[in-house]
Parts: sequence; structure tokens; C-alpha cells
Amino acid sequence: MNHFQDVGLYEARAAVKIPVLGLGEATLLHACIMGRKLGLIAINPAFIPTHNEQICRYGLQQRIAGIRALEANISDYMEAFASPAKKSELQAIFEREARRLIEDGADVIVPTGGLPMMLFGTEPDVNVDGAPIVNGVTVVIKAAEMAVKLKRLGVSVASRIPQSGFGLPSAQTLDEFLRHG
Repeated sequence: MNHFQDVGLYEARAAVKIPVLGLGEATLLHACIMGRKLGLIAINPAFIPTHNEQICRYGLQQRIAGIRALEANISDYMEAFASPAKKSELQAIFEREARRLIEDGADVIVPTGGLPMMLFGTEPDVNVDGAPIVNGVTVVIKAAEMAVKLKRLGVSVASRIPQSGFGLPSAQTLDEFLRHG
């Protein structure tokens, strides 16, 4: 899944026998390895409620210092890839919000979207005042590679017990669905 909000992640994981990873989940869990408190910077304030739900879904309430947002839209990010002036403008806002999160206790900064991850997180050891910026695009690609290798070694891809929510349907149930959908 390549959308930070991981829409449909659990449903996809419950439907197939292959590893299914989400950009948001993989990024947040990797960020937990990098530091104690995460600060999230959303693409736009409209995503803050969804990120709050994600934090609860992944059980990370104690690990989040806060969520801030840029007042930007997709066209602003796309323009920033082509225009150094626009990138500088957005980066100044991003760094201001990152510093506010650091003041609130964050020691790792997580851009909550692929575009800002690629725009602000691609330099080696990129950080704001020592707090690393997580490029989740790289993280999820490497996590997917690892998940495939682990599956080949016989490691389970997901819990399949009913309370996990990832139990696969029985052959009979699947057949009935496909015949009568």
C-alpha cells in the first residue's frame, strides 16, 4: 500500500497469503526503532484526524509527541520538485513545524506522505536539529524486500487466528462468494 493512511491495509492483509505492508505502518514502526518520541508532519491539516486514528490503531499513543501540518496541497509539492524556490519555501515551513515538535519532545520527525518524504527526506542523514527525518518510501520498499525474503524462509506473513482480523476465509466461503458474489 503506498498511501500513508494505509486505507484498506488490514483488509488486504486478511485477503491474501503474501506479505502486505503499508507506507504508514512501516514508517511509524521503523521510526520507533530510531527514537523514543515521534513527531508527525502532515501534508495538510485535513489529515490530522486520520493520523490520530492510525496512532491508536497501531498502539503508538505513548510514542507520539505531536502532529503538526503544512498548509499545502499536492500541486505545491509537485511544484517544489521542479522549483528550488518553492522547495525552499515549503522546507522552511516543514523545519519550523519540526522544531515545534522537537520542543514538544519529538526526537524523530515523520513526514506523513510519500511526496514530503521524497522532498525532505532523501539526503543522507537528513535531520532537523539532530532529529532524523524518516523517508518512509525507502523504509517500506526495504521492509517489503525483507518480508518476501522472510516468507521464503518460512516465516508467517500474518497471524491467521480469528481475533487477529487476518484469518483467511475457508475454501468453501471463498467459493460461495465467487459463485454468488
